[in-house]
Amino acid sequence: MATERELKLALRRRDAARIRHHPLLSDYPHQVEHLHSEYFDTPDGALRNAGVALRLRCGSAGWVLTVKAEAPDRGGLTARAEWETPLAGRELPTDFAFVEDCAIRLLLQRVQPTLTPILTTRFRRDTWTVPAVGGAIAVSLDVGTIAAGNDTLPLCELECESLGASEEALWALAQRLAESVALWPEPRSKAERGQALLAGTARQARKSRPVRWQPDLPAGEAFLASWFEIVAQAGTNLSLYALTYDAEALHQLRVALRRARALLRFCQPLLGKADTEYWRDRLGAIARQLAHLRDRQVLWQEILQPAAQGCPVAQHPLLALAQAYAPNDRTHLPLPYRALGQALIAATPQWQARLAAAPLAQTPVQELARKRLKALARRVRRRLHAWKATPELPMMHRVRIALKDWRYALEWCAELLPEKEHAKAYARVRRALDLLGAAQDWASASAILERHLRRQDEHALAAAVTLAWQHPRLVLPAEAMMPHLLSWFEVKDDEGKNDDGEH
Repeated sequence: MATERELKLALRRRDAARIRHHPLLSDYPHQVEHLHSEYFDTPDGALRNAGVALRLRCGSAGWVLTVKAEAPDRGGLTARAEWETPLAGRELPTDFAFVEDCAIRLLLQRVQPTLTPILTTRFRRDTWTVPAVGGAIAVSLDVGTIAAGNDTLPLCELECESLGASEEALWALAQRLAESVALWPEPRSKAERGQALLAGTARQARKSRPVRWQPDLPAGEAFLASWFEIVAQAGTNLSLYALTYDAEALHQLRVALRRARALLRFCQPLLGKADTEYWRDRLGAIARQLAHLRDRQVLWQEILQPAAQGCPVAQHPLLALAQAYAPNDRTHLPLPYRALGQALIAATPQWQARLAAAPLAQTPVQELARKRLKALARRVRRRLHAWKATPELPMMHRVRIALKDWRYALEWCAELLPEKEHAKAYARVRRALDLLGAAQDWASASAILERHLRRQDEHALAAAVTLAWQHPRLVLPAEAMMPHLLSWFEVKDDEGKNDDGEH
């Protein structure tokens, strides 16, 4: 049995030539292959359900059959068991004797009569062998397509596979490559993307998936579990947005960045104040670059189009203004692929190294969570009182940010709190964030619309109609939420300075 240890990164197809001519790779042996692969499973997905991939590939070495076991993704890095054997042709064996894992071998033997090709990949592979501490790294650029059913998906990815090299060497090489080419972690294998094509979900944005900390889980492991999920959400949606410019993918990318910053704040005692503040600021700067794109999409999709449907008298000018903000190539250019990819690639190995030596890393996460939840509640309460004293939009936005941190903390700590207490608090904060989020979206949209009022054309009419029609629907409910929030967070505990140093 071999263990495949590789770091998988995505990139845009337009950047493939920059990898092929990258100065870090040009001095090393370079091979080019054209590969055709078929993946097999049963009609009911027995291998997929068992976390097993069966691949038959044809390349310069002839036919090779590979069996891979499922492995968790760790920020784009995976280490999985695999077994390979050469074949004389396309006919699958009946005994799978080359597979050393008894359970997997018996499964393959049992389902062999019903195995059928479910997806194919065709791509050009450029491979460089780069020396590294302990061995070498095989850097493979794959450009082609994944096909399943009647659908296809473009394929463009970079794999850095260890040939004896350490994980630290993989990350180090990826960071150097990402300095000049936009690369980001890709959590999904080719087989997983093909399965998504079959299921019709390949072009759906990836929402965050529950990571619920158990009381006795070491704090370091709890942090990494949540961090890897955040990187997976960010990487998947960045890949989708690069391919389709999907508005929901952009939204979920921003959610991933917010969750990352909330996680860093929550785990600051574990990771250190200086580093967490540096990474929160770095990710925050990237998130602000995405805000302009998101504001345009919200204006188009959630403000102008509903107004056109609700105001038939002014429908023509409203539709004309909506068309002016419809997604197009020009609005997609500012997305900071390289900056975001660099951050995700650099942060993951730093946190792993930090936690290997952190004094609190082995402390049960429940001990950390108890203090941090109190600190977050105090922070929400202070901002609520500031909003009450100054009921203006910037103060409401600060409350919304604190409530988001509180919501994410409740998700991670679901198993650490009494069930009824958690359910009640989570339902309340979701309702509040829905209202405050709509008000914030409206504030951003109205700032854009007000600029159109100076014009003497149908856009000015459309902007005036939208401003009048949407305001009571989006702003007044948020303002009515303030007294409820004040009562929810008026909990008696220690006042003063919280663990983040805020007053």
